[in-house]
Amino acid sequence: MVKILTKVPFKSGVNFRVIGDVFEAGANYKIGDLTIPKRWVSTLQDRLKTEDVKDLPLKEALESKELYLRGKLQGDTGIDWFGLVTKEFQELPLGVLEDAASKFASGPASVRYLASRERFVLEHKVAESKTGAGIYLSIDSGDFGVYGGNGQMAVRTALTSYDSFTGPILSTHSLNGNNQRTIHKFTADSIDSAIEATLEGIDSFSEGIEIAKATSYHPTAVQDYVQNLISVNRVPKGIRKHLAPIDKVISAYDLATTIASVGNAYAESTSLRMQQLGGEIIANARVIPYS
Repeated sequence: MVKILTKVPFKSGVNFRVIGDVFEAGANYKIGDLTIPKRWVSTLQDRLKTEDVKDLPLKEALESKELYLRGKLQGDTGIDWFGLVTKEFQELPLGVLEDAASKFASGPASVRYLASRERFVLEHKVAESKTGAGIYLSIDSGDFGVYGGNGQMAVRTALTSYDSFTGPILSTHSLNGNNQRTIHKFTADSIDSAIEATLEGIDSFSEGIEIAKATSYHPTAVQDYVQNLISVNRVPKGIRKHLAPIDKVISAYDLATTIASVGNAYAESTSLRMQQLGGEIIANARVIPYS
């Protein structure tokens, strides 16, 4: 369930240096006093394949590479490890993001909080579409953003339009400008530039909404489109049962809002992905070959 908050519930996590004597038992590693969680063993191995350390013994490679497990406390003694990062990793600079967004926005921010992934989406209203719908600047922290990030997901900026029935529809861009995953390396200037680049798309996003409303798809084309999304793992297979009742021509805009709405029946991260997909449908209404 996505919660709507007035501020980001920023939290303190745990950073643990991966260093010490190495003990291997099959696929398991114990390094110093820490047993590496199985789900992070392959990531650890990948981190140590770089040219600077790949030929060193494991203990020496860890001393040189300087890796850290990131996690959150569970109960009195447990830790849920959610990331494995290098010394270059920088925690998400929440204050810098908020200050940068407020320069270009009107009114206070709202926060969508995805508790199961400890993820937040910061939103500021920046414009209105030709039909009067609010357009918002969104900044998505990625998973475990309330702890400063996990080193696996980039922060992403987006333009968001809210449909009165289905909720947000997103058009996504990456904060580093090229939709590639990256560790956090932010400066105030780079964040300003990324936000400015996203806001340059306001007019085309607004126009895209109008085009999407005027572009129609045949029911058979919708099913073909959905099957293609399933085949490349963009959406859950269960989405078909929600779209099966579409038995008449539907506009690209209505298809986008329907898919965004269907996402509400799924886990938070899937819901967000479906909203982003709705934004893509609107942005590509004229080029999706299913009309």
